[in-house]
Amino acid sequence: FPGLEMGGYRATGSVPNSDHPKGLAIDIMTTDNNTTQRIIALFRTQPGAKYWIWNRKAAYQSSLWAVRNYTGPSPHTDHVHLSYF
Repeated sequence: FPGLEMGGYRATGSVPNSDHPKGLAIDIMTTDNNTTQRIIALFRTQPGAKYWIWNRKAAYQSSLWAVRNYTGPSPHTDHVHLSYF
């Protein structure tokens, strides 16, 4: 996904037990739903994919990727969050 900004590790997370300080999360900056859906589709095929958050929705591998509402501190409307095991 050329041209999109990405971030990963940071010393603290915005929620308890965040995957960012563990080096197990990536944020890809985009507001485009089509691009995000392509990113999520690719992410779900990767070994170790744990969960994604985007636009007030989240889905977990452990729930067979069933989409549910997300009410955490960030609505994730300007980026898609990808977490790994």
